[in-house]
Amino acid sequence: MTGACPPLLLSLLLLAPPAMADAYKCRQPDGRMVISAEPCADSGQVVKVVPADSVPEAERERAEREAQRQREQAEKNLNARREDEKQREKQERQERLERERAAIQQAPPPAAEPVYVPVPVYVGPGQLRPPPRPRPPGKPDKPDKPPPPQPPTTVLRPR
Repeated sequence: MTGACPPLLLSLLLLAPPAMADAYKCRQPDGRMVISAEPCADSGQVVKVVPADSVPEAERERAEREAQRQREQAEKNLNARREDEKQREKQERQERLERERAAIQQAPPPAAEPVYVPVPVYVGPGQLRPPPRPRPPGKPDKPDKPPPPQPPTTVLRPR
């Protein structure tokens, strides 16, 4: 939007109603410069009088057309920039998805582990229990038992 600001400001200045008063630049007795629409007071000295100029109608119309053209160009540039940003975001999103797909395809497949689903078995008179299910590899059937505790040994020393 910074590129559209100077033409917009220029067009607003050109479309402003013209001032119909003179501007007076006065030096005050203490040395300050004062600009006003009224002549200097008795204690001030007129440095410069700027007459109020009016802008010819043809020049004003030309300036209005130029300002309108600049507004349209700024709007067109803004829309093009937004469209470019949308395209860039879409392209970046597509590239990110492709990278994620490639990473998933290159990753080794997870190791297949057997899944045991418990099946309810009702044991009653005349029914047999199912055999125990096998343990997954790498796991012992039963954990090792710690060795039984040793009785304390006493050492006799001669006197």
